[in-house]
Amino acid sequence: MVLTKYKSPEEIKHSLGDAKTIAVFSCAGCANMNMIGGRRGLKFLNEHLEKWGYEVVVARALIGCCSAPVMEHGVNAYIKPKNSRIDALIQISCVAGMKNANYFNPGLRVVQAADPVGVEALLPHGEYYSDHGDNLVAYGLCYNCEHCVLSFTTGICPYAECPSKSLYGFCDHPPKAGSRKCTRDPGRECVWKVIEERGGDLEGLKELKFIHDDDGYERIPLISREPSADFKLKTVGFLGARAVVPFAETVHFIR
Repeated sequence: MVLTKYKSPEEIKHSLGDAKTIAVFSCAGCANMNMIGGRRGLKFLNEHLEKWGYEVVVARALIGCCSAPVMEHGVNAYIKPKNSRIDALIQISCVAGMKNANYFNPGLRVVQAADPVGVEALLPHGEYYSDHGDNLVAYGLCYNCEHCVLSFTTGICPYAECPSKSLYGFCDHPPKAGSRKCTRDPGRECVWKVIEERGGDLEGLKELKFIHDDDGYERIPLISREPSADFKLKTVGFLGARAVVPFAETVHFIR
């Protein structure tokens, strides 16, 4: 899932400028699973906004702010009818939700309440999976480097964990013989040493680099399909903005 974290109160207030009356859209997808969105996050942020002196006019959780039909329905059903009473729309979502909110032009300032900080596995909080103890795999973030190499690195992302951002093996300054310390950051272990000891395929990575560097590299094309009919898009938008949201709270049972 996309990992999102709240911005600071100072940044949110600065972004709101002179706005006094606020609408809030809260994503019931990734942001909900990150414990900042959904209905709980909506209630949490609304309480803070009211303490800061703002009036919350509209507060809605949408099943997925990254979905264009859902956001279109949300803007048309909840924002535009009250547009004259709202100064700004706050998005509790990733960048995709922000882009959609602006794309469907609510006619007011759109303010981001959260920052996307990477992609991580969806793991429960607490001790349930603690026996696996593999934090580099479980909690290492993905920063979208374009060419993922996890097939060869036993699930560890070297782009995220290596200070040199070395994707295909040890950097130009590997640890000295008998050492595990990173030469760029001696306070940490060299992640490539860890990958090597876990059985990572370093030889395979050398060949993979040639494949990635090839100017003729061509991805498998997307699945082709006919565009969805308007009534299907509107139905999805309605369900995502209204009917399905209560069920999204069940994600907290797996966190």
